[in-house]
Amino acid sequence: MSKEIKVASSGEASKSLEDRPVGSYDEYSKKFMADSDAVGYHQSHSLGSFKDLLKPSRVLGWVVAKAEEVAVRRLLRSCKGEIVLDVPCGTGKIMTALARRGHQVVGLDTSAKMLAQIAGSEKELTELLVADIRRIPLRDSSVDVVLCNRFLHRIDPSDHRRALNEIRRVGKQYAILYFAVKGVFANCVFRLERTLDLGNRGLTFYLTRNEIRDELETLGWTLVRATSVIPFLSTGYVVLASPVTTWKYIQRY
Repeated sequence: MSKEIKVASSGEASKSLEDRPVGSYDEYSKKFMADSDAVGYHQSHSLGSFKDLLKPSRVLGWVVAKAEEVAVRRLLRSCKGEIVLDVPCGTGKIMTALARRGHQVVGLDTSAKMLAQIAGSEKELTELLVADIRRIPLRDSSVDVVLCNRFLHRIDPSDHRRALNEIRRVGKQYAILYFAVKGVFANCVFRLERTLDLGNRGLTFYLTRNEIRDELETLGWTLVRATSVIPFLSTGYVVLASPVTTWKYIQRY
């Protein structure tokens, strides 16, 4: 890897944060601490054998995961960032694809068990950190783009500020953020899941597209571009956002 990733001390990264639980975030962050949970999550979006092709949930999970990767890469081309922080990176389903395409990728997750699911050859292409998104152990403006996929929709929107402020601190230019949108597409996805008996998706917070834009503007971001993952198959909505100061500068010139 060509560029140095500057690591801050734990005190420097968290000096403005309170050491207290934030509700649903703590519940979700502890969900994948066990080996069985991490393995189950990794398998839910991968096809490891022919038998997996006979399982609708596995096939659908794989299709959606690939669509998320395509959506992220499409938005990433708009900002041309070389150094990407993927937080939380989980088992590396997107970060390893980005690393294979030449990006310098740093993966961060609270669960060491999730990071352990990343294959050995893929680990050589990335840097991995066990840390909290609310206390990212990197210096200010040390990465070009921060990817936050499949996380914000799992925590109460009232807790988004802490995560987005930390993302803003370590990122230079842009953030790629995943939300879950409500509306007719969400209803279609729910019906499909019931039909295929895909189980409970867990605690999810849905926002409208206007609510997402309003929240980002309130927290000092501008929504630059956005794309749905797969209409009727996923409620995922991936946005490219920029801190307001950066976006105003681009518009000016």
